[in-house]
Amino acid sequence: MNTIGSRRNFLAQVAFIGLSLPNVLRADGNSSIPTYGISNVVKSSENDYRYYKVDVPSSTPFHIVTKEKCTLNSPFLPSNEYETMGKPFPINADSSKPVALIEGKELGLKGHIEVYDLPTGYRLKYKFSPLIEIPSHTSVSSDYLIDTQKILDELPESLHESLVKAGAKIILAKDPEDAYYHYAPSQKEADKNKKPIQNGKWVGYKDGQWFDNRKFSHAPSRNNDLTIYSPEKYEDPLENLIVDRKKYKNAFKYTLLHELGHVIGNVKNHADKADFNLAFESDKRRLKVLKNNDVAYAYVSKYEAFAEIVCCFLGGYPNERKRDTLCSLYECSEFVRTKVLPDLGLKFSENDVEKIIENHYVAYS
Repeated sequence: MNTIGSRRNFLAQVAFIGLSLPNVLRADGNSSIPTYGISNVVKSSENDYRYYKVDVPSSTPFHIVTKEKCTLNSPFLPSNEYETMGKPFPINADSSKPVALIEGKELGLKGHIEVYDLPTGYRLKYKFSPLIEIPSHTSVSSDYLIDTQKILDELPESLHESLVKAGAKIILAKDPEDAYYHYAPSQKEADKNKKPIQNGKWVGYKDGQWFDNRKFSHAPSRNNDLTIYSPEKYEDPLENLIVDRKKYKNAFKYTLLHELGHVIGNVKNHADKADFNLAFESDKRRLKVLKNNDVAYAYVSKYEAFAEIVCCFLGGYPNERKRDTLCSLYECSEFVRTKVLPDLGLKFSENDVEKIIENHYVAYS
């Protein structure tokens, strides 16, 4: 039951657990705002909520609660949002300033979560990447929002700043209806007529040919110019089931980095440059047999090749796939390494690449 009362009942049970004593710190660079840590994480057996116990120096407990439906303005729920006026945080006459800061590392976040004491109750805020948007017609879980932020936190700062400056956006939504069809309603009707191509399969690789007849609803993410659309759940075209992205964090990371590869390519139309076209055609002629079927998707088009290579440089995919992608598409990889990434503040020597793939960086033949 999603009510404040049910959360309070749960927290009453939590109170019997021996949690550590409060540890009050001071905010870096701002000694007037107290900073608190999180001592324990408790998961409710009735739902997917998690309660993060904040070490407040008060008899009134305070927990940060993750939400099933959140927005950027309301990413988390305070467990006792209606208890204000100094319970449990100091009173602040200026409601535009936070009364407390909570260290975000236990939630996997950098920096602090801000606590505001408003006339309507406590509110929690966090400064998420300006790349992230959650449109007003949809919502996502706190966990999906956090997972997205964690991936962006791993990007080099220079790259993140370049993407923000270019106007890139990552649109988060709960499902394909909100992520794709909301923006392209005509595609929903077109998808009704799509059928599997081969033995019930929508997508695959056979006899040197890649086939793909997936519906929009089958896509874990899509991009349009500088915008990425990323639903929290989508339809698996192979298993005919609904995939919850929160349960497949590595796959989500790889997908998002791949889509960011498309965005980076679109900023200056890198994949359309003559030198990259020549490199892609040369790589295709040189390689007679694929070393790894996972690399097949990179050969669908020069755009997919570019995105896959960038994904590898940004830390996506297991080592074997990184190695086979960069060495199979060696000339394309060299174009990205020497002519694209340096403009984003990213410099990789050949030795750096060999450390990334844990192997020799040479062209496959």
